[in-house]
Amino acid sequence: MVREMSELCFFVPSPRRDSRGRPLAMDGLNEIIARERGNLHAAAKAKHDATAYVSYIAARAAHEQHWHTPEGRCRVTLTFVEINHRRDPDNVFAGAKYVLDGLTARADLGAGVIMDDSQACITLVCELSDKTDKEHPGVWVRIKEE
Repeated sequence: MVREMSELCFFVPSPRRDSRGRPLAMDGLNEIIARERGNLHAAAKAKHDATAYVSYIAARAAHEQHWHTPEGRCRVTLTFVEINHRRDPDNVFAGAKYVLDGLTARADLGAGVIMDDSQACITLVCELSDKTDKEHPGVWVRIKEE
């Protein structure tokens, strides 16, 4: 018996804006560290808000695409769309933390589109989009059953 593999694909636009209202890329390592060094309560709230934001978008996409949370391993591909090429990839990819927490069923805020974000449950691929987009930065999320 051949089983058809299912896939969930959706875009999470960056919720960040500068003082003039222009879009900014998703949080990266520099933003996360700066927030942690400044105020731990503000950092915890920012993580909570970012996780809830991703969770809301993921749950809506899962519903629209009739996605059922797989019980086995998944391949999660995150393609980050930046506003320019200035940030280093390691800085950008730190934002995967908020995205993965928003996807998992084990997080209290997670959408439950994957069982867990541990190494036992997912194969994670992070990549940068070839193209930048000053007006619509964010991250493409693609989840495939393995």
